[in-house]
Amino acid sequence: MGKFNLRSALEKNGATLDENQIKFVSAFETALDERAKNQDENYSKSINEALRATIGAEEKDKDGNTVTIAAQIRNIAEAMEAMEKKQTRSLSDLEKFQLRKAIEKNKSKISEAIRTGQDFELEFSAKRAATKFTAATAQTNDTGVLLPINENYEFEGGISVIRYPENFILNVISNRQVAKVPQQIIKNEQATAEGAVALVAEGGTKPLTSDTFIRTLTTRKKYAGRIEWTEEFEMDNDMLYAEILSLFEDKVIREWQKGLLAQIVTNGTAYTSSVMDDTLVIPDNGLAVIALQSVINGMNFNADVAIMHPSDIVTTMFTQDTDGNSRLLPYMQNGQINGLRVFANNGVTLGTVVVMDSSIYKEIHSGFILRFGTYNDQFIKNEKSAIGEVFSILRVAKNNLPGAMSASLATVKAALLKP
Repeated sequence: MGKFNLRSALEKNGATLDENQIKFVSAFETALDERAKNQDENYSKSINEALRATIGAEEKDKDGNTVTIAAQIRNIAEAMEAMEKKQTRSLSDLEKFQLRKAIEKNKSKISEAIRTGQDFELEFSAKRAATKFTAATAQTNDTGVLLPINENYEFEGGISVIRYPENFILNVISNRQVAKVPQQIIKNEQATAEGAVALVAEGGTKPLTSDTFIRTLTTRKKYAGRIEWTEEFEMDNDMLYAEILSLFEDKVIREWQKGLLAQIVTNGTAYTSSVMDDTLVIPDNGLAVIALQSVINGMNFNADVAIMHPSDIVTTMFTQDTDGNSRLLPYMQNGQINGLRVFANNGVTLGTVVVMDSSIYKEIHSGFILRFGTYNDQFIKNEKSAIGEVFSILRVAKNNLPGAMSASLATVKAALLKP
């Protein structure tokens, strides 16, 4: 009878054996060879004896009966499954954040492993929280908020942030993002038009016309800020650090949006008079907006936007007549005032309104730029800095400035009031 060669048989069927598995298979082959030297011995008995010699004595149950190899393997599998279920648990928010951070950090390596079919090991530690004990005294944090002595409390994730006006101005004016914002924009504008084309009789002299032009210059602006922190803070507060970076980005973006609106308000033409002056018995905010609209449209623009403080819109919508009845305002329907899109934003001073032809403004900006570094002695103190910035250039032709008006509602209503 030939020798048993289990290793060769396994490898021919695609099995890959490690060092320990090779030792086991070799020992099993040797035991089988020894037991099979007697040709009269049946193979079943030889295999059982070989297994016993390799893995030890046969297991007995509580009644003294021999437990078969299959039963032993099944018992081991059931024990492993039970152990796995006990160890299985859901990840906390912090652990999910750490896992996502580890995956993002190794994104290129993971993609390469998937592409080439190579194995890739990702080390990630998701430890259980340490056992909590009820202390004799409560702990306090930096704000003096007491932490309860008992364990029956919940720590709510996330941060409740301060509320600010909505960033809306890019929904109003034409804008685009570019990789590099130009430092200056030079625009040619018509300054004056002299003479006029006229109807000329046969043989008549044609009138002379001429135009002069000027160049206007708009310069880029930068909205920026910085934050500083220690390496220990970043190491011990992963989630809070990520939230702070997000808040920092919001601050820069918000200041940029605020700056655009402030520039539009500053450029706005003041109200002087309109065809509605001295004609209304009860002028309100809505009628004041319409008066500004009439002035803009009268100069060949097309006013389509009104920006007001939310409180001014409320006092316009809810008004009463002299008998206390609610007034129905036909010029304020579906969130519009006489067809103007109305934007409520407390970035506009209470009592002020901006009415404009939104097509006169164009804006170019960069994306949010975030850079990290150190300065002075930060490196030796384990400190870091981050700067965030947005480059923007808001341009409007000088000839188009009358297409946007910024006015006091009280001033306009006083002009509209019938003597």
